[in-house]
Amino acid sequence: MNGLRPGSRQAGAVGLLFTAVLMALVSLAALSFLYSLRYGRWPMQEAWASWSKSDKVNQIQQEIKSAAGQAAAPAGAEVRRCMIAGKPTYSNVECKAAGSLAVKLHDSRGIEAPRQPAPAEQQIGGDGQLKEKMLEKAISTNK
Repeated sequence: MNGLRPGSRQAGAVGLLFTAVLMALVSLAALSFLYSLRYGRWPMQEAWASWSKSDKVNQIQQEIKSAAGQAAAPAGAEVRRCMIAGKPTYSNVECKAAGSLAVKLHDSRGIEAPRQPAPAEQQIGGDGQLKEKMLEKAISTNK
């Protein structure tokens, strides 16, 4: 009839179950994304924030922060500029060659677009005068 013997199980039932679970997870992800677009917030993020307020979690976070503070660079560590084989090299250790310089590091915003200068008042006034002259010329030629 349909290719199945009486009493045999359908092959692929696990695949069908896996597909149903996978589609449910995809649907859940899509619905949460649409919810976040509609209301501008993530409910799971709020739940995670409330769970992370527990004392045990705060204690672990403090231990991690204190361990990171202890593992920071020593007070004398700095970046130095050395000339090796005629090329400038930056390192955090003292150079063997004389003439190494300490370099101060500064945080920056990265590459920024150049700012346009504001137009001067005379340029704006000149454009207005030009428009008035053009209007007067157009009116005088139509008469």
